[in-house]
Amino acid sequence: MITKRDDRRYRFAIAMASHRTLWARIAFKQVAKVHKFDRNHVTLIMRTIDSPEAALERIKTYFEGQSRVYLANALRIIWKETGKASIAVMHDVLTGKDFFRDYSMITETTKDPVREGVQLTWDQFVEDKITSRANKVVGVTDTTHGQIQDVMAQGVKDGSTHYEIGQQIESKLDELWGARGETISRTEVNSAMNAAMLEDARAVAPDLNKVWACAFLNSRQDHMDADGQSVPQSELFVVGGEEMMEPGDDSASAEQIVNCACSMFFERPEEAPD
Repeated sequence: MITKRDDRRYRFAIAMASHRTLWARIAFKQVAKVHKFDRNHVTLIMRTIDSPEAALERIKTYFEGQSRVYLANALRIIWKETGKASIAVMHDVLTGKDFFRDYSMITETTKDPVREGVQLTWDQFVEDKITSRANKVVGVTDTTHGQIQDVMAQGVKDGSTHYEIGQQIESKLDELWGARGETISRTEVNSAMNAAMLEDARAVAPDLNKVWACAFLNSRQDHMDADGQSVPQSELFVVGGEEMMEPGDDSASAEQIVNCACSMFFERPEEAPD
């Protein structure tokens, strides 16, 4: 149900959906690295420690420490790179350039001091954001450890060998990864894109209103209801009773940000509907 106040805004929302898909594929590779590290560590622990209790304690220590470091590093790369590309796109829109050209060329345009300044500011923004963002996603590792614990307990109950339990855990990790990898990638990319676009708008055109754009007819009802909501950049959208600075704002609940595909565009305050 992309909002259709005029054709240009409609085409912009479609273009940003394509841009998001491109970066989600790139993000997926970063998240895949985290899974690879997790799987390798757990496999190593299971193969070198014979006691189920000791192995489980070592796995718990790993997920509470090193796994979260890997995840934070992946999120840092995803946010920084997605954000810089999105700033370039948004900057072209706000300065009247053609944003429908090949996105692979978007960062190879002539140098723009204002855009470069926003991108440098973005790096620091991400550094400040990444701890809270990683904590938002860290429940994934807590859930993973809990499910490994369940597999371990069932294996012991069934009389499985330590090696067999290790294989079952590896299989469970792969199963969990298949479901979560894409979700994390899509969610983080969309959040980074919208936060970055807002950063550029604040620098280039702070007097414009930001407008919530719901991308799909099968979106959650709260987001379809928010479609077209127009507020000053410094104010908050109200979505499903929650206040959000932009789609994907991590101050909101998981219900409002996980797998969100909403975007924003910007308009003059007098263009906003009554």
